Amino acid sequence: MKYFFIACLSLLYVSMSAQNYNYNVYQFPDLRVRGFNIGGNAFGNSLSFRDTNRWSGNVALSARYFSIVNTRKTQKLNQYRSDISYYKQDQPFTFIQIPSHEFNIFFNSYGENRRFTGLNNKGIQKFIEFDHIVNMDFNYQRFNNNLNPPVIRENQHEFNSWVALPVKLGRGRLEPLAGITVAEFLADDLLKAGLISQSFTQNQIFELAQKMVAVDNARVFDFRNANIFRLKELSAWLESQGISQTIETFTILNDNYNFAFSGLRNQGKQQSIGLIPIISATTERSDVWTTGFGLGLQYEWTHQKNISKNLHKAWRSTGSLYFMELEPVNVQSIIHAGIQHEITYVPISRTIINLSPFISAMFLDMENFASIAGLNGSASYFINNRLRITGSFQGNYFFNPTYSSNLIIPSIIMNDYFTFPAQGKTTRNVSVYQYFNEKFNFFGGLSFSYFLF
Repeated sequence: MKYFFIACLSLLYVSMSAQNYNYNVYQFPDLRVRGFNIGGNAFGNSLSFRDTNRWSGNVALSARYFSIVNTRKTQKLNQYRSDISYYKQDQPFTFIQIPSHEFNIFFNSYGENRRFTGLNNKGIQKFIEFDHIVNMDFNYQRFNNNLNPPVIRENQHEFNSWVALPVKLGRGRLEPLAGITVAEFLADDLLKAGLISQSFTQNQIFELAQKMVAVDNARVFDFRNANIFRLKELSAWLESQGISQTIETFTILNDNYNFAFSGLRNQGKQQSIGLIPIISATTERSDVWTTGFGLGLQYEWTHQKNISKNLHKAWRSTGSLYFMELEPVNVQSIIHAGIQHEITYVPISRTIINLSPFISAMFLDMENFASIAGLNGSASYFINNRLRITGSFQGNYFFNPTYSSNLIIPSIIMNDYFTFPAQGKTTRNVSVYQYFNEKFNFFGGLSFSYFLF
C-alpha cells in the first residue's frame, strides 16, 4: 500500500501541455462574483492501524455563500459555510473509546481582505492583509462499551470553537483569470465548426475574456433578462470580429457561456509574513468552559501558473512558529512547515480534475516530531451552470516516531492542508493523534451542489 501511495504521488508530475498564450500580461478588469449553493454528500472512511481497520461513513447537508472582489487596489474573499452531518463508525480498537454515532452541526466563516499599498524598489506590488477564520461546531456523541477492561461511558455533547485573526504584510499578486478558459474553449469550438479560419489571437482571447467579465458584472434585474442582455453583448463582440451570426454561432456561444465552467484560476506569485492570534472555547458534558489562546508567526509563499486552457498548476509552502495554551494538553511551542502542489486538468469545458499532494511536518515543544503526507483528489462534472457532481478522496499517512501521548495538533495547522469530512471533526481546538504512532487514513465520497445564484 505504501509503494502504491508513493507511485500515485510520482505520477502527478508526469503532465505535459504547451503554453499558447502569455497569461502574465493579461490586464484583468474589476471582478465581483457572488454565489450561494446548497448540496448533499456521502463519504466513507478507512483507518488502518496495527493491522486493524476501522470503517466509518457519514452523510451531510451543506450550504455555502461566497463573494469575491478584485480591483486594482483591493482583493477580498468572504465565505460562509454550514453543514449538518451524521456519521457512524465501527469499534475495532479496545484501547481507545471512539463514538459509534455522532450528530454534528458545523459553521465556518473565512475572509481575506488584501489592500495594495504601492510598489517596492523592484516594481513588485506590496500589500497589507487582514483575515479572519471562525469555526464552531456542536456534537452529540453516543458511545458503545468496547474497551478492555470494560468502561461505561455516558453519551455526551460538546461545543467547540476557535477564532483566528491573521494580519499579514506581503508582496506580489495573484491575478484572477476568470473568463480566459471559457474564451479559449469558445474559440476552439468556432474553429472546429469552420466558422473561423484560424484560432483567436492572444489579444482577441484577452479582449473576449474581459468582455465576459464586464457583462457578468452588469446588474440586470431578473435572471432571464440578464442572460439575454449578456448573450446579446457577446454576440455583438463576435460580430465585430467578422464572425457571421448564424444559429450555429449562437449555439456555440450559448453552450460555452452558460454551460461551461473551468474554475476560477489565478496567475502570479505572492509571499507574506504575519501574526496569527488565536482564541478558543470548549465545553464538554457540562456547562464548564475551557479556553485557550495562542500566537503564531507565519511565512507563506504561493505560486500559481496557467499552462493552457487544459492545465493549471499551483505551489504553496508555509513555515510557522506557534506558542499556544490549549486544552487538554498545554502545548508551549510548535514549529511547523508544509508544502503543497496542485494540478488542475480540464479535459473538456464541463469537467475539472484536481490532484494535490502535500507533506507537513512539525515539532512540538522541541521534543515530539510528527509528519503527515497525503494526496487529495477530486473530479467535478458540471451538468449545467447550476448543478454539479463531485467525487473526491484523500489518502494520508501519519508518522509519529516518538509515540508521545502528549501529541496534540492545533486545528489551524491541520486545516491548513486538509480536513476530515468523513470524520466530522474539522473544527475542534485540537486533533487527537496521541494514540497512534503510525497510521494510514483514506476517505472518499460523492457530493452534489446546486447554485441558487
